[in-house]
Amino acid sequence: MIPVTALSDYLYCPRKVYLRHVLKFIPPVREPVVKGKIKHDVFDAISKAEESMVLGIKPSDLGNLDVIYREAYKGLLENSVSKFEEDIRKSELDKGKVFSDALQKFLDEASYRARFLREMIEKTGLLGQDLLNAMPVKQKSELLLYSTRLGLKGVIDRVEVFGDVHVPVELKTGSMPREGVWLNHKMQIASYILLLNEKMKSDHGFVEYLDYNVRRKIVMNPFLENDVKELIEKVNRVFSSDSIPGVCDNVNKCRSCNFKDKCSSNG
Repeated sequence: MIPVTALSDYLYCPRKVYLRHVLKFIPPVREPVVKGKIKHDVFDAISKAEESMVLGIKPSDLGNLDVIYREAYKGLLENSVSKFEEDIRKSELDKGKVFSDALQKFLDEASYRARFLREMIEKTGLLGQDLLNAMPVKQKSELLLYSTRLGLKGVIDRVEVFGDVHVPVELKTGSMPREGVWLNHKMQIASYILLLNEKMKSDHGFVEYLDYNVRRKIVMNPFLENDVKELIEKVNRVFSSDSIPGVCDNVNKCRSCNFKDKCSSNG
């Protein structure tokens, strides 16, 4: 059973799939990867903490909800920076600067969330479990799914639940295209939609580009489903092959690939 991330790697370069998933090479730690990991980890922690934070809101908290959320999100960022301290050291970054550079984004996110909840509480008068039940979007994070039929498995960053509809959301750092999403991101979300659809209802998903605060929608259709299945077959051939695949023909990809040293030493 192949991981969804292998599909994304294949679209970047078939040899990357072989080096990462077959030979199990571990790429060197690089600055953009470390910062991306931290940002991704904090958003995951926010998603996991959401339920307990909502349940903990008391009437006396309404005037200070912004402060409460900002302090909570700040603490989650501190935890994440500490969690990846070794990676920060290996990439020769300053721990304090990594924290300060990321802080404002999460403080803004906290203020937005606090304002949304305060307005909802003032409008409905609900608190506790009643407030949680009334919220229009429920979230599940780090949801593991697999399909023996597709021969595919994956962990979805976030699943937003609207009634009986489950919407996968993939969190991405780094560059964003002018329109739509990068092809590997599109295939990743499409794969998650297919995995979700085996057990629940799902027909679309989103790629959220964290550095731009932009979310872009992907809608499933029969052609996209076929594209995913064909990609799975291609990756399976790499997994079962005794020979190393050729490299992609994009110089920029090769230059920025975190496996470039391993690649050159393997032909």
